[in-house]
Amino acid sequence: MYPLIIHNLFGFFIKYVALEPMALELSGIESVRKQILVLLALLQVLFVIITFLLSIFVSHRIAGPIYKLTRYFEEANTVGHLRRKLFFRKHDHFQEVASGYNQMLDGVRQIFNQNVSGIKDSISHVERAIGASNGVAKQELEKALESLRLLEKTNAEPINDADPSDAGPSLP
Repeated sequence: MYPLIIHNLFGFFIKYVALEPMALELSGIESVRKQILVLLALLQVLFVIITFLLSIFVSHRIAGPIYKLTRYFEEANTVGHLRRKLFFRKHDHFQEVASGYNQMLDGVRQIFNQNVSGIKDSISHVERAIGASNGVAKQELEKALESLRLLEKTNAEPINDADPSDAGPSLP
């Protein structure tokens, strides 16, 4: 765009100078016009290349965190893996999203650990009740105890902080 504007301005200038009887030498002006036009075209190409490279760089700073966050959600959903904290690269966008994810994960861990603790407490209460009961009530309490132990087994390991292998930032 700019090279065409400059080209047109030089064209008007050359026509104006050509009308003047005491005009400057037109071939010198035409030579300068062509040099400036080539320079502007090269600068325009350089500007497009720089813009392209910057857009790739910025898009990776946006797309990388979104991709990694999506992977973490999929992993939590399919595997039930809630041990890994989320970190983005230092200059990535959406750092506050990683912080919010980690806070949410801490809340889920706390609730899960409370539930596991509650299951263990319930087991001990039911075991004591079995010792004090007999007959049909004892059978029902034993079934309840079996269900609680199964639930405890599936949730046996409390969720602690992130694995040591996930202690620092990682790339998507």
